[in-house]
Amino acid sequence: GRRIFDNLTRAFAYLIAFHPPLLFGALVIPMLGRPLFLLPIHLVVLELVLHPIVSLVFQAEPASSDTMRRPPRPVGDALRLRALARPYAVGSALALVLIVVYLVALEAWPEDQARALAFAALLASQPILLLSMRSPDQPLWRTGQHWTTTLSVVTATLAVITPAVVYVVPLAELLHLAPFPPVWWLAVMAVASVPAWFEPLKLRSRDTAVKGRNSTR
Repeated sequence: GRRIFDNLTRAFAYLIAFHPPLLFGALVIPMLGRPLFLLPIHLVVLELVLHPIVSLVFQAEPASSDTMRRPPRPVGDALRLRALARPYAVGSALALVLIVVYLVALEAWPEDQARALAFAALLASQPILLLSMRSPDQPLWRTGQHWTTTLSVVTATLAVITPAVVYVVPLAELLHLAPFPPVWWLAVMAVASVPAWFEPLKLRSRDTAVKGRNSTR
């Protein structure tokens, strides 16, 4: 029961962090009078293919080593708004950076190239976003969790798909994307690192929770 609750919490956190780039991109870009950041075909790929595949990682997660050492949750306790604050902040920051990168690219390149840059950056951010939401109490550089087979397969798949949508011609044409200068993959990786910016907050929230438990005792 605790394992299922933990995995549902992690999956829901990923769901919250996943959607701000889609929502803000659909709202802000048209208000600025610029070409759409994501076309319907991109939303189909993200919502019906990418998101369900990534969610399989949380379903296969083993129980944490301290699962049975934690005190019971209060009766009626469920997902709290404060638990969703960090995922929403991560997703909002990622949305902001993606929008800025897309608008800058539009000033220099055709629409298909600018969209390819932003879409590739969004895909490249998913492994780090996934790992961040997978370890809610430990930052990425301290997590002691082992990689599961599902996590390895999903991460490898994303690593292959991200450049493929730009350079595999039939796939790029289907998604209305065009190759951009290779040096801009540095920008893609910089955008992909956005979820990692919030990792120090995990230490702060964990220390606060520990102090709270100690004071209760």
